[in-house]
Amino acid sequence: MQNMKQDMMRLWKNVFGDSDGYIDLFFKNYYNEKLFDTVYSDDKLVSQLCCVPYVFKFLNNCDKHSYHKSTNSKLENIIKAGYLCGLATLPEYRNKGIMSSLIHKSNRDMRREGFAVSFLIPASKELRIYYDKFGYIDISNYWNTILDRNVLNNKEIKIYNSRNNILYNIAFKYTDKYVVISINDYIGNIELRNLSPYSSNEIKELYDYFCKTVSHIEGCVLAHSYLDFITILRENYLNRGYVLCIKDEDNKPSGMLFCSNIREGDATVQLLIADSEDSAVVLLNTLKSMLPENVDFIVREYDGAVPRLFEQPSAACYANENSMTKEGGESSMTSGSLVRCRLPLAMARILNVSEILKFVAASYPRSEFSILIKSDEFPENEGFYTVR
Repeated sequence: MQNMKQDMMRLWKNVFGDSDGYIDLFFKNYYNEKLFDTVYSDDKLVSQLCCVPYVFKFLNNCDKHSYHKSTNSKLENIIKAGYLCGLATLPEYRNKGIMSSLIHKSNRDMRREGFAVSFLIPASKELRIYYDKFGYIDISNYWNTILDRNVLNNKEIKIYNSRNNILYNIAFKYTDKYVVISINDYIGNIELRNLSPYSSNEIKELYDYFCKTVSHIEGCVLAHSYLDFITILRENYLNRGYVLCIKDEDNKPSGMLFCSNIREGDATVQLLIADSEDSAVVLLNTLKSMLPENVDFIVREYDGAVPRLFEQPSAACYANENSMTKEGGESSMTSGSLVRCRLPLAMARILNVSEILKFVAASYPRSEFSILIKSDEFPENEGFYTVR
């Protein structure tokens, strides 16, 4: 048991096949024996899962202007949630109920420690079916749009020398209004020099913008820590992706683009957040100039991340919603060389009904209803509730 961390890293590598750099990054930032549940057989680690604590926040359009009467501070409705990840079992030990016991144990422990929700992000349709057996249901979606690079405005992007050459080794100027910067080299240099980014005011500025913009996405939003943000940046660097930020004429961030999973023929924009359609289009055009000519984009869209960008016909980026069709149980829209598909993302199950209903009541102050829980894995959840 003395080499538990090394055992976990080996099991992770054997099951998921991730790069050594990514595995080192994850365990460096998140390893804590209290977060892992493991099963050994004859001193051999055969199964494990990790539960990372998070907080979900809710701030709808009405709540954004709501203030607590006694404190005059903005109301912030939150719930504690546990993110299950790294669920891995050696092939020869599967179908023996080992992972089932780990999931049940983890959820019981989380409930006892005050967590209201357990959530995860399955990597395949088969895993979604598997987690459904434990009471997990789909709670969020995103739109994938295959975007032909020829659809983007073909405007010239000129090289621009940043005033801070130490921080940014690459920068692009797009007209006189915007400057787009790439922070990949900065993250790489941090790792090469073994320096910590935590003292960087520039990175903190991007993190603050990231949090502020993501908080405008409707519904429950995961509250990412600064450590999460740094991990995202480093993961993109390890995967040879791109993280771009656009700054306005006041030198303030007005958009960010995270592109990874760059393969032959296409590249995935995992997240695009921007204050305006102009900022988003500039970021996409900059990425276009940095990738080979035969690469098209797959852009993930989340509600509220970009204000009305992809519903605007003038953007010429997304298909018309009137052309929606059904393919394989998933909504899709096509228009010429564009394809837009709605896909499930996270799954979750409730651990503490009372805490969830308190959260609902606080998030939707005008709602009023009653609910009867007749049977549940946790008997403490059973009962008749009134939300008022």
